[in-house]
Amino acid sequence: MGKRFEEFYTLSPEELKYEQAYAKKDMSLPDLPGQLGEKVMSELRVMLPSKYYLEDPGVPVKVLKHPCFMPEYLHSHEFVEMVYVLRGEDVSQSVEGEKLVMKEGDLLILNPGFYHKIGVFDKTSVVLDLLIDNAAFIRSCNYLSLSPYMDMKFLYANDSNHLLPRYLSRMFEEQENPDSYSQKMEGLLLEELLIAISRSTSVIRIQRRDGEESKAYRLLEHISRNYKKADLAALAEHFGFTEQYASRLIKQKLGENYSIIVRKFRMEEAAKLLLQGKKSCKQIAFEVGYFSQEHFTRTFRSYFHISPGEYKKAIQSI
Repeated sequence: MGKRFEEFYTLSPEELKYEQAYAKKDMSLPDLPGQLGEKVMSELRVMLPSKYYLEDPGVPVKVLKHPCFMPEYLHSHEFVEMVYVLRGEDVSQSVEGEKLVMKEGDLLILNPGFYHKIGVFDKTSVVLDLLIDNAAFIRSCNYLSLSPYMDMKFLYANDSNHLLPRYLSRMFEEQENPDSYSQKMEGLLLEELLIAISRSTSVIRIQRRDGEESKAYRLLEHISRNYKKADLAALAEHFGFTEQYASRLIKQKLGENYSIIVRKFRMEEAAKLLLQGKKSCKQIAFEVGYFSQEHFTRTFRSYFHISPGEYKKAIQSI
């Protein structure tokens, strides 16, 4: 286990603050970015956006410790979340109304759009949150032929041999000591982690998507494979839907419209290719689906707030 991982075994200043509030039975507001805290206080449910937690474009994963004594609140997110109990025996979890009690070695994979809340009220417990960019998760699942992972609400499993911490630790090391290879390494480690989960964990509970949710994520999987030749009409025809129905399904169930999702896949692939440094901006523009380099450059700047050339120079200077 990486040396930096050891910091998770000591309560942070944030956790000490929560512990004091918990002792006073003061289930006060969690420290959440921006206006999310206000939403938690005023609404029963809150959606956590990717931009607050996966701040850097192109970074596929982030490893965090879930704060002990943090008040439970019902939330969902735009990213995939894995919850892993590194130490502890009584971690409460409620997913879509189903109550779970997690213990050491237990793993929960939760897809975007599904609501849950977690309670860690023991100072000796160590619970890790692995936040995964949804597009990176889909790419990895496609590459590894793990489509069932995308077609579920959640997977609850046990890592009886405690093999998963080695991958989480290495991800954390890359996160804490980044260099020009870190994003690529994190992507590879994500694939290794998914393989380890598939071959080494025992499934306790799996809940599948149903109805339109399942249809929407099949559409998303197809987009992830064919975004370079994006065509909503062809996508709808492939699944036997009308174009209007496919468009509505994507927007309602995935939270973003078709063109935004396609742009996200294209931009993240472009960032990866720029990171590799082997192709020109013109070649990359064509490879990710743009016939005009000017259109590609405008879109890239709008998405990353920096031009492709500037991005490439910044990466090379690291």
